[in-house]
Amino acid sequence: MKLIISTSLIIFLIILSNCTKESKSPTESSPISPTENHSISGKVLSKGLPVESAIVSIDNSSNLRTQSDNGGNFKILNVPKGNHSLTASKSSTTGNFTERTTLITVESDMTISDLLLPVGVRLFEPDSIKDITLFLKWSPTDAFDFREYKVFQHNTSGLDESTGTLIHVATQINDTTFSVINLDPLTDYFFRVYTMNDVGRLGGSNIVSARTQNVQLIKNGSFESLNVDTGYPDYWQAYSSTDGYYFVDSTISQEGNYSIRIENAPGVNYYYQLVNPQLIVADSRYRLSYWIRHDGFSSSGEFAVFMNTTEFNWQVQANTVRGPKPATDWILYEYEFTAPNVNATNYSFGFYFCIHDAGKKAWLDNISLIKVL
Repeated sequence: MKLIISTSLIIFLIILSNCTKESKSPTESSPISPTENHSISGKVLSKGLPVESAIVSIDNSSNLRTQSDNGGNFKILNVPKGNHSLTASKSSTTGNFTERTTLITVESDMTISDLLLPVGVRLFEPDSIKDITLFLKWSPTDAFDFREYKVFQHNTSGLDESTGTLIHVATQINDTTFSVINLDPLTDYFFRVYTMNDVGRLGGSNIVSARTQNVQLIKNGSFESLNVDTGYPDYWQAYSSTDGYYFVDSTISQEGNYSIRIENAPGVNYYYQLVNPQLIVADSRYRLSYWIRHDGFSSSGEFAVFMNTTEFNWQVQANTVRGPKPATDWILYEYEFTAPNVNATNYSFGFYFCIHDAGKKAWLDNISLIKVL
């Protein structure tokens, strides 16, 4: 009997010993390593003053982001050990923003005493707006590590470095003006200036916009400017198989003091002016208008206007006066057309007039060609 009790006691003690070993705490069995996360704190300043509500982030992570208080102070917790980028930014109510990115190495808790934001650039409203040019001006930054200004242009307000077209780079901190050229007439444009250092952006300006003015594509359309040597209107040329049928008339005019009088010419006759092809926007609408006065045509008489390219078989032609339509007063003719989508080097704008009845005359004045859409 004693032997049986002793054996049972031994088995119980073994089981108790095993249970005791399994119930040890994790700390006792496998100690946890110290944390590798740290805190980053500091103060955001601009022009020597604290910046309130600046956004401060690590690696642009939403989990490592905070705002500075009214004293410019910030603190970000749980920053992993290693190399990171620290970015502070501040946007204004006018639409511009300023920012600075600093590369840091985190090995322990860090304090950055002065995180300096440069002065934000303000882009002023465009000035001297004309048909194909305008003038931009912006306020300078005070960034100690300034590298350059970049000016971007776009056709909508969704303008940043990826959507806009870079049109100008200025490498002097006080070089804050730029004349924009080669624009399209009667078109909306949007502009923005970015400030850069060797690391990246220091900020972006507000976005401004302007609509260019309409351009009068026909120069001296009222024939008021006369060449001092020839007496003929500037910018105009006459072609005729027989000379002497185009005259400047100072006695009859629809506008100003002069008109062009065209008399009976049995041959082929043109009176024309070349238009700058850079001013013609493909697929845009244009309106051609002019005033004509004549003393009556026979059934074979006509007055015609055309606009064409010299390199492509495209022509807009408006035969406006045919047959016996006597007119003792000025009549306005208008015609709209869509410019072709071609890369022509020259657009020629020409008039020709042919009367087969002797003694017939016609007068032209106040010729206009403008973009309407």
